[in-house]
Amino acid sequence: MVDSANELVHDKTNHSNLSAISRLIAIKAQYNMSIANYDDILKLIHELLPPDSNLTKDFYHSKKMLEGLGMPYIKIDVCYNNCMLYWKDDAHKDKCDFCNTSRYEEGGNI
Repeated sequence: MVDSANELVHDKTNHSNLSAISRLIAIKAQYNMSIANYDDILKLIHELLPPDSNLTKDFYHSKKMLEGLGMPYIKIDVCYNNCMLYWKDDAHKDKCDFCNTSRYEEGGNI
């Protein structure tokens, strides 16, 4: 697993499979991208790469690669105003300790 993660994406780059996937997953998290969006972008990247590239094919395989290296992908909720993370001792809370904003959006019946 470690060897495949350290393989270069293709022979004309300095990026390993691990570095490329780590950056892509960080971008996914930063922009709150859906898995379908991630997979579509990865599909486009594959169309731009040489056919013999080593980049993983989708989010499922990206996540499995990171988990295999002991780096699991964990989603952590954050306050709408970025005041706090709902993690560890705060994982059960429904309101922000600092601004009192609800953790969840309040919606009407559809």
